[in-house]
Amino acid sequence: MGLFKKDAPDAEKVAALEGEIERLGKENARLQNENKAFDATNKELLQKINEVTDIKNVTKGELKAAPSFSDKQFTVDGQTYGFNFPKTTLRKTPITVDDVMASEDMQRELVELGSGMLCKK
Repeated sequence: MGLFKKDAPDAEKVAALEGEIERLGKENARLQNENKAFDATNKELLQKINEVTDIKNVTKGELKAAPSFSDKQFTVDGQTYGFNFPKTTLRKTPITVDDVMASEDMQRELVELGSGMLCKK
């Protein structure tokens, strides 16, 4: 069973196809909106997983193992800081040790916020 009878006039066929195109367009828009919602939820959940993973790597404020970023440090107002874990979020944006090392403004902001990502040396 198709959209129209095989022997239907061309005008009916065109009308049927136009109706189907409109219906599919609406369905596509609905599915795209659902997909956006799932993408947003997925992003939030991945961020939480990353945060929990980072927290798991720290025990009583001490690292379980020396990570590859342990030699990276910076100084703000005469105080030297290192890193407890490799990534965190800042203003709902994931950031890494490399991002922090590349930005003095980000370093200062994390210090002012008292970020758990940082440790005093």
